Amino acid sequence: MAKKYFFIFLSLIIFLSACNQREDYSRIAKKQADNAQIFYEGAVLNYIKAISQNNLPHLHFELGKLYYEHGDYKEAIIQLKDLDQKFSSKYLALSYFKEGDYTNALNIFERNILVPDSESLYYFGLTCEKLNLFEKAIGIYLKIKDKKFSNLAQQRIKLINLGGKNSRIEDSFIRDLITSSRGQAEHPEAGAIILLADETVEILPDNKVIYNEHFLIKILNDRGKKDFAEVNINYDSTYEKVELEYARTIKPDGNIVLVGEKNIRDVSRYLNFPLYSNARSRIISMPEVAPGAIIEYKAKIVQNKMIAEKEFNIEYALENTNPIKLAKFKIIFPKNNNLFTKNINSKYNKNNFMLDPKVTITSNEKIYYWEFRDVPQIISEADTPAISRITPIILISSFDSWEEIYAWWAGLSFDKIKSSPEIKKQVTELIKGKLTDLEKAQSIFNYCSANIRYVAVEYGQAGYEPHQAQDIFNNKYGDCKDQAVLLITMLREANLEAYPVLISTKDFINLERSFPSALFNHAIAVVKIDGKLYFLDPTAETSSLEDLPFDDQNRNVLVFKDDYFEIEETPFYGADKNKIIYNVEIIIDQDGKAQGKREITAFGQFALFQRYWLRYSPPEVIKQVLNERLQEVATGAKLINYEIKDLYNPDKPITLTYTFNAGTILISAGNLKMLPELATIELSKVAKEKRIYPLYLGFPNTIEVRMKFKLDPSYTCKYLPQPVKNDSEWFSFEDNYVKNNNEIEFYQKQKITAEEISIEDYPIYKKLLEGLKDQINQRIILEKII
Repeated sequence: MAKKYFFIFLSLIIFLSACNQREDYSRIAKKQADNAQIFYEGAVLNYIKAISQNNLPHLHFELGKLYYEHGDYKEAIIQLKDLDQKFSSKYLALSYFKEGDYTNALNIFERNILVPDSESLYYFGLTCEKLNLFEKAIGIYLKIKDKKFSNLAQQRIKLINLGGKNSRIEDSFIRDLITSSRGQAEHPEAGAIILLADETVEILPDNKVIYNEHFLIKILNDRGKKDFAEVNINYDSTYEKVELEYARTIKPDGNIVLVGEKNIRDVSRYLNFPLYSNARSRIISMPEVAPGAIIEYKAKIVQNKMIAEKEFNIEYALENTNPIKLAKFKIIFPKNNNLFTKNINSKYNKNNFMLDPKVTITSNEKIYYWEFRDVPQIISEADTPAISRITPIILISSFDSWEEIYAWWAGLSFDKIKSSPEIKKQVTELIKGKLTDLEKAQSIFNYCSANIRYVAVEYGQAGYEPHQAQDIFNNKYGDCKDQAVLLITMLREANLEAYPVLISTKDFINLERSFPSALFNHAIAVVKIDGKLYFLDPTAETSSLEDLPFDDQNRNVLVFKDDYFEIEETPFYGADKNKIIYNVEIIIDQDGKAQGKREITAFGQFALFQRYWLRYSPPEVIKQVLNERLQEVATGAKLINYEIKDLYNPDKPITLTYTFNAGTILISAGNLKMLPELATIELSKVAKEKRIYPLYLGFPNTIEVRMKFKLDPSYTCKYLPQPVKNDSEWFSFEDNYVKNNNEIEFYQKQKITAEEISIEDYPIYKKLLEGLKDQINQRIILEKII
């Protein structure tokens, strides 16, 4: 027993000695590292002193090389860039490359390397790749002889040309999908057939998310080629990375062309706006895509941060504009987590697909799984509502309550609503002389919408967190959430009650009150004045405070108040709000020639569009368009001049007035003359006999036309059309003709009160419009007195 304990004691001593030895090595290594840094800093200091005493090129070179070897590339560039020595160009070029300045690196590599070594050639090739000069890169790699860099170069060449995938179809399942696929005859409306859309979302216990997608798409025609020849995988580089497993084109003859590095670009989606440089797109240019070809790619997006650290939501639209042979969608998540689902637009589930998931539970995981076969396409049809309104959609969310969403986004945004001396000064100037809160709010809103450029980054594409109000004010640009933050900051600086709002616009799914999720695509603001809520969208630069873009109207929204949330509904402005009035005066001389003036006054949505067009169109373009419209009055009519009133005052209607000359506008009928048809009704929207989807009419509106004709006394009126009046649940119409001596006045008012016409009501609506067209098809008849 004593012997046994002796050996145990000896083993313990050896173990402790080894630990002490390791600790000594660690201490020695740390001391050496500290000394190395001290020696490096001392060497730099002594070089700088030497240069100050004797400014010799070789001293700059030695210091620059020292900087390079220690990773201080910016300092290396400063020392090396002005040297006129061939041997310094290598380190200068490499420093530019390491700094990401590939243009300057290329310039040095091309001009200044006298006898390039293998390392320089390798980085020369990498530089060419960064600048998409792939053929040049290959040529440079082939010149490398050194074994170490030659092996690396061969790997680069392989990646450029091949993409690392076997050039045959090994998977029998994929082969069967391809061989059993149909063509254009079976899908005459399609541009392509999505043979496989296999998507898997895996939520890991550490709150990472892995998206795997595998797509197989058969190209049918040039439309399909246009839609799919370039694959775009969008991601947020802050928390996401894209890994492309492979991509290839299977040609109609069965040969396979593999995608390599030369076919792939990774670009900023908003290149001119550095604040959103994290919104990126991996673009895969599929090679040799033609009708009959099949493109296939498999990719993974790794997301290191979930919404609110641990939450997840997504919407899955069943149909799109091309048919799908097989769609598979799977969500894998930890067993103790919760996911909730909700199906919307179920009335469009005409094939009775099972929209509820198949659920599998293992010891650690839950799996939700959907599979859909032979999913029909959404047929292209004019004036169709947004896809989000006409296809079944599965909503998926892990949020238990709206309180969770409020707490999450309030934590991201509230501290960004912070004023600054510059903002205070600007607000003081804007509200000076304004007597009411409404006037103050109007002034601030008009400033933000007109002076802060909108970057059309959909909410969430570049992250969910806004930037500081001061940053947006300084940069004078921002996406929707940033513009809203700045607007709220300025409104609060004027002592107004204002809050941020998350909203889904009309082309997206509306907020479902019973289903908490962060499925929003836009951010706006709300201000409360005298007990009334005014919803403000500063991205609409030609809108007024008392208006709202139609896409923001009649939507459920989440309002972020100081310590709680409210779900509100944005206003819906009817036909009386969106009005356009045409006032026309035409003088007709004894020869039937005409002179005229046309005044167009626009309100609401009409004003928003008219103001934008007139503000951003060159004068020559405006003149050309007005001349084209005058041809509707008389062939050969010519614009004399035009003027615009209240172009930059969104709080008032905008007025465009123009004068013109025309040849004769009278139509001869023997001894009689006729004026052109004055009453009009738009029939193009009801050209189809039957519709597949509802008819989308757009925003409700009113169009009024007032025309006055002053006739030369040599004309007398022989026939004046009878007035017409027609009312329905979707529109109202009236017109009237009045004669007073040598003047004839025409009036028409058309009011569209519906946003869309259902499939069931469309035949009735079509019949009403066509009948109305027959009623108004009348002309004023004149007789020339000789």
